[in-house]
Amino acid sequence: MNENSSSAFRGEISDTSLPFGVGLEPQLFNWSGIALVSIKKKNRLLDKFPNATDRAHYIAHETFKHQTRRDKTPAISHMERIVSRVVRFKDPELDQIAWLHDLVEEKKYTLKDLEDLGFSPRVIAAVNALTKREMEGEGYLNYIERLAQNTDAITVKLFDINDNTSAGAKPDRLEFLYPIAKEYLIDAKRRHKQNESLIGISEFMCHNSRVQRIHTANPEQFITRAGKYFKGSIPCLGIG
Repeated sequence: MNENSSSAFRGEISDTSLPFGVGLEPQLFNWSGIALVSIKKKNRLLDKFPNATDRAHYIAHETFKHQTRRDKTPAISHMERIVSRVVRFKDPELDQIAWLHDLVEEKKYTLKDLEDLGFSPRVIAAVNALTKREMEGEGYLNYIERLAQNTDAITVKLFDINDNTSAGAKPDRLEFLYPIAKEYLIDAKRRHKQNESLIGISEFMCHNSRVQRIHTANPEQFITRAGKYFKGSIPCLGIG
């Protein structure tokens, strides 16, 4: 896709948007190809922001402008910090992914909307990978395992975890969830680089030394937290 062009997408926008208040929850549409944003608004955004990165920047600010994080800072500041870290790669599509990585979870835009708005398949694939499937019962560590298939998602998520760690996260996230997720993603990034097959997160937890130390420090607490954040069994650690 030409970074500075949006005209090619205008004629492809189909009227699959649905109004709120029709007895259907918008979050059910995130994975089904249904759009939530009107064609009129999409065309307005395409006209106003022909550059895709500018478009992503605007959409993120519009979506998160009235929200705050757990530490009382503006939610958009989180996206700004992630973008400030990925700009070093000089990759506009990665900048767009960083702006949009939390977007679909807000249930105001779907992946179909992003497609209609001219974002590339690469951007949409990464945003899809980065979007948690909580409505489908996906555990957080299962989500990490899924997103690790996408190298762009790994890059953004590692910065995301680092930023969340400094934002007053709960103890179980600081002591259990984020360390394991980060270790797994670093291992997955290495495997992608070396063209090795990824391993499942349950197998990874059986062999990673840091995970083993977390388990050894408090096995009962580890099992409780694993049950909260992982849907599946970890036989080597007595889970499942």
